[in-house]
Amino acid sequence: MRILKVLAAGLLLASSSVAAEDGEVGSGTVLGKDLKALMALLPGDYNNYNQVNFETNGFLGKVLEQGDRHPRLHVRFDAVEIKDRTAVVQRMFETDEKGKLSRARVFDFKIDEDKGVIVQTIYRPSEGQDFKDEVTADKMTAFPAGCEIVWQRVGLQFEGVMDPTACVISAGPRKMRVGGDFVINEKGYWHTENLFTDAMLPIDKKMADSPLELLRANYYTCWIATTDSSDEAEQNFQRPLKVHNQGGIARFGPKSDPNKYYFMLKTTLFPVGEWSDVFEMFVHERDNDKAVSYVWTAVDSPRIGINLRWMQGSCSR
Repeated sequence: MRILKVLAAGLLLASSSVAAEDGEVGSGTVLGKDLKALMALLPGDYNNYNQVNFETNGFLGKVLEQGDRHPRLHVRFDAVEIKDRTAVVQRMFETDEKGKLSRARVFDFKIDEDKGVIVQTIYRPSEGQDFKDEVTADKMTAFPAGCEIVWQRVGLQFEGVMDPTACVISAGPRKMRVGGDFVINEKGYWHTENLFTDAMLPIDKKMADSPLELLRANYYTCWIATTDSSDEAEQNFQRPLKVHNQGGIARFGPKSDPNKYYFMLKTTLFPVGEWSDVFEMFVHERDNDKAVSYVWTAVDSPRIGINLRWMQGSCSR
């Protein structure tokens, strides 16, 4: 956990407390209230665009080779009712929320009062099943005993551990040990996934030392007005466009070519230096990576807008 505690320090300092209502089962204990807070905190969308961006844009003095970069991922947690219990479905997509579904899991949480922890059991889709849409108990298969994640509240965040000496998974004819460190707070979800041989030799040391830094994706409702002439009657008004602030994009354009441009919303958290973190809006033509223009505002701003005369728009939440 030491690596994640250091790397998550900035998120911890920036986060605020999580409220939980009293009066439900378990809320009369400290762990009961913690469990309610964790269940309220997890649901939502997360994306590691900021991490991938700084691994590839040269800002840190070098561009990481393809094999050393983290994959860009979008993770969504949804609370669901399964057999009268509230569980959480995790869906992991490649790149963004419209990408290919690469992983789906169900998390079930229980309190262990004797050990003073919250225990998360993980389920995968049973053979021939998936969690793309409805999730039911008959579609779920639990991971082996020992592969639980043990959570504790630390200040304003939760930290979890999967013990690789206890979690053994069969992969064809061989066995692998799986471990991980996890941090969740109001700003993001950071975790490592560590794979070991049966002799506890790391299979991928880089991933063990470098967590996925998934920031919470907040969705903004946007409108864009575009024209390719001086006649305002020809203006193409597109709304509502729902875009998240972790590299989310939406296409727009004049009536003659409504997909000619796209804009991106991104929250930039600088990993080094004295620069202030910002919330930005970039405008691009077609699939050109170089922006036509961009604007920025305070990192926690609920609104951002732009006016380039030939196009103007605003996003708010």
